[in-house]
Amino acid sequence: MKILRSSHRKASGIALCLLPLDGKGEVKSKLPAHIAQEQRTLGELLEFDVRHEVKRRKGSAALDATLFLPHPGQSKLQAVVVGFFDGEPSGKLLRAMGAAAQKACRQFGTQEIFVFQSVFSIAPEKDAKLLLESVLLSDYRFEQYKSKKSTSERRIAFSVSFDDSKKLDVSSLKSVPDIVAGVCLARDLVNTPAMDLAPRQIGSVAKSIARKAGVTARVFGKAQLVQKKMNGILSVGMASAEPPAFVTLKYDPKKRISSSTPVVGLIGKGVTFDSGGLSIKTGAGMETMKCDMAGAAAVLGTFHALASLQLPIKVRGYIPTAENMIQGNALRPGDVIRMMSGKTVEVLNTDAEGRLILADALHYASNDGCDILIDLATLTGACVVALGEKYSAVYSNDSELGEQILEASSLAHEGCWPMPLVEEYKENLKSDIADIKNVGARGGGSITAALFLQYFVGEQVKWAHMDIAGPAFASSADGPVPKGGTGVGVRTLLHYLEGLVS
Repeated sequence: MKILRSSHRKASGIALCLLPLDGKGEVKSKLPAHIAQEQRTLGELLEFDVRHEVKRRKGSAALDATLFLPHPGQSKLQAVVVGFFDGEPSGKLLRAMGAAAQKACRQFGTQEIFVFQSVFSIAPEKDAKLLLESVLLSDYRFEQYKSKKSTSERRIAFSVSFDDSKKLDVSSLKSVPDIVAGVCLARDLVNTPAMDLAPRQIGSVAKSIARKAGVTARVFGKAQLVQKKMNGILSVGMASAEPPAFVTLKYDPKKRISSSTPVVGLIGKGVTFDSGGLSIKTGAGMETMKCDMAGAAAVLGTFHALASLQLPIKVRGYIPTAENMIQGNALRPGDVIRMMSGKTVEVLNTDAEGRLILADALHYASNDGCDILIDLATLTGACVVALGEKYSAVYSNDSELGEQILEASSLAHEGCWPMPLVEEYKENLKSDIADIKNVGARGGGSITAALFLQYFVGEQVKWAHMDIAGPAFASSADGPVPKGGTGVGVRTLLHYLEGLVS
């Protein structure tokens, strides 16, 4: 892949430009000087006036929308994607333009995208990064199980035209392919059928990442889980032919680290398939349950990118992984588990298994030198009921940490919404025969699940929980987000880590 700077006179392939709208939704009659110059250049290259074509197609101009205009003949510049804005171009528009450009590349079989400088606002590097991420993420395809595959991966020559007042440092974009590779790894893992992605394969992926500079990985098998009394993980996985595991990753950068930089632990739920156990799901409810390890996928994708980005911060990863199946020795409703922490849990619903494996991981991580813990899990259907498929819930015992994650998710354009740890709801988790039970009342299910996890977090540790049940697996494609595994969480975590060291 090439990232270039070039003159707009040499524009080729698919061009991207912006046009401002007035209050009536029409293209402004008087354009800023640099956009007017771009339009004159485009008119010469395309052999038609873009503004005239937009007006001819009544209703085609809308805020944050894009319009695709192909060249009528043979030319180096084959088409233009026009984005419409008011004020400054939004992140939503930039992502839509990146996706539209990638679609046009496929249609025309070209490998080149040319971006006019009008596309970038007062933060050109940030805008260019977001746009390029969208272009590359929109090229994702999962075809491992198809007999007939698409053409080989395309190399995009990404060239940027700019005026002297908005110089773009293209070196700032070199990290984008590494970030996208991490997201695509997470997508691949979520999309892979459970028959080919059991807990042992999760461990293998971690070890393959560990072959990169600065990352080490360790896989604790069943015997070691017994030794460490990680009974939450063992109980969930004991009815499966595939033994459970606990995977740890450690990233120590080569760069010098500030003494004030915290050690961050990332925890990902890794249920490789969830039948619900004896509290069995419906057939329809199981159809996408290969995705119940999306939290683990996000952690693995983040470490994959970290190894290349070499951020100056120590990061630890923890993945409890198991398959929740049915057999004669399966965990039963009414059973009591003594967790790694020594606390006891009455299991009233075996389909609330993710919190059981996370509880052991949270206790382990709380005693492993981490200052901050962030867990990601497809934890509750209640979260999807509350926030839908586009948003993750964010809970935290530290307001600053919660705000930092929300800010990072905003930069990544991965929807997150703050949720409360309601003190009164802890009453719903009280058990008559154990320290705590694994489900509460019907209402507020996402909140009580988060409160359950908090019970196993060290008192001095800053902690946040991200329930990604909604956006982890998309029912339909939306711009750079494909149908199926989305890789949600990777870019939010990377933005968060970058924010800690910036």
